Amino acid sequence: MRYRIILSLLTIFTMWFRVNALNIDVNPYSFFADKGYAEIHLRVESGSVQFVELNGIKQASIEFVLMVRDVNGNVSYADKFILNGEITKDQRDLITVKRFYIQPGHYSIYLLATDLHLPENKLELETPFYVLEHWDGSRGLSDPILVADKIKLPEGQESETSRFGYLAEPLPYAYADTMHHVIYFMLEVYLNPADTAETFFVNYTISEKYKDNLNAKVLLSQYKKLERRNFQFLILPLSLKELPSGQYHLTAHLLTKDKQKITSRKHNFFKSNPLADIALLDMETQDQKTFANKIPDEELDYVLKAHVPVVANVQLPTLQTLIKGSSSAKKRKFINQYWTIRAPENPEISFDQYMEVARAVDKEYYSNVGYGFQTHRGYIFLKHGKPNNVLSIDNEPDSPPYEIWYYNKIMTTNQTNVRFLFWNESLAHNDYWLLHSTCYGERNNPAWETQLYDSVPDDKIGNTVDGTEVKKGINRQAKLYFNQF
Repeated sequence: MRYRIILSLLTIFTMWFRVNALNIDVNPYSFFADKGYAEIHLRVESGSVQFVELNGIKQASIEFVLMVRDVNGNVSYADKFILNGEITKDQRDLITVKRFYIQPGHYSIYLLATDLHLPENKLELETPFYVLEHWDGSRGLSDPILVADKIKLPEGQESETSRFGYLAEPLPYAYADTMHHVIYFMLEVYLNPADTAETFFVNYTISEKYKDNLNAKVLLSQYKKLERRNFQFLILPLSLKELPSGQYHLTAHLLTKDKQKITSRKHNFFKSNPLADIALLDMETQDQKTFANKIPDEELDYVLKAHVPVVANVQLPTLQTLIKGSSSAKKRKFINQYWTIRAPENPEISFDQYMEVARAVDKEYYSNVGYGFQTHRGYIFLKHGKPNNVLSIDNEPDSPPYEIWYYNKIMTTNQTNVRFLFWNESLAHNDYWLLHSTCYGERNNPAWETQLYDSVPDDKIGNTVDGTEVKKGINRQAKLYFNQF
């Protein structure tokens, strides 16, 4: 699972976070040594934490509570620790790895992270994790680890994330950006000692789609003949240069010499590739009667910017490239292509209906940030639709104005009873920013209440680090409204 995927891309268009919001990548993997074990790789984006100067050095400290629980709720692994980091010339992310023995089966990983230098900056999440079956003398594969580059460490040098002499930092957020047209994956192969007289292969493929799909098109297929040893560590390249922006999965298969499949392991990833996307647009012939040709040249950039909330994250760089300087013809092709895929039965009507809403949102939420659909409320409105109810509060002395949006159901996540809380800290016209939400993929801030009511710090419940609530009061009704309206 991947969380807060590519949030930095959204800032290109929406200025999404004005204050720090913890951005953490969680990568679980399972392996086998003398028995089954797991690794959880944690990466904290350096730009999402608070650095303070201590003894002349700017430092960050993140406290983690980490638990791995089985389907019955039993805790199989738990740890509470602090991850420290110093600001450097390239300001590297904060990275750590937790390794532990574990039985095969289905688990969930619970994580609570707190920025100790900005206690209201927290992240709480839970994600499923499947541990591969025991390697009990039969054949098997580890989970593959996608890495950005093949980095061989100097002889004798080790790091927390190294594997067999190579740096094994997972590709951040499973996202290959425009700088990574070649990436690598690491894989461990386990064979029975008796198999060393036989020949085996690893076949690795890249297929379309993020989710499992039996009919997914295989875009790349390569074979690697294995040496006749019972354990092998592989690091193999993946060429992504020709892949258009999208969601894909890498699958590694262990095969016998007659190509019989023994077992498989899979890893999902994203690729952003504006050059490939635009090259495909160049190759596409455009019907002069298409609805996109009716859009005046001077409105094309406005229309493209209005599509930011609904275009997939991996296509945002392509959208940015088109807005910055592509021809009108390419812009029209992109718009036509998007709506032909999204609403093939009648793309023109669907486009017109969407732009009617986008223009209304622009008018309703326009602020000094830019167009109304570039504000947080406008973005959420276009992305998730009109809320079922809205509660606006502008008369609580202990807080700035705030709004709570209520959704009976969010179609993009299939969630029910979803809430968004926006606040206007600056008191400027329409300057509402998302403070907290229960929607998957949007900002989740466990300490939202203390941040909203930071004018009454003495009424905070608990200590300055862990407290996420304030005492009840007639001027502090947001939690009641948020949960019970």
